[in-house]
Amino acid sequence: MSSFIGGKGQKKDFLIKNEKMVSIEVKSTPETRNLLNFIKSFNVKEGLLIHDGRKDEYLKTNDFKVKILPLFELAF
Repeated sequence: MSSFIGGKGQKKDFLIKNEKMVSIEVKSTPETRNLLNFIKSFNVKEGLLIHDGRKDEYLKTNDFKVKILPLFELAF
């Protein structure tokens, strides 16, 4: 996993596997604004937002998709 620190000190985490970048954000709410800004700025095609909620969903456009995953669904 790598990190990028952008303007205003905002840190973004991402994975690169087989030359494909996936942006990752962990938050207490399913707020996607910062994640979407990073995705658009760096032309990332996939993102993952992990949050402390109950709803599992996708945000999808022609350019990218974001999996919005509640924390409780992760298997440890």
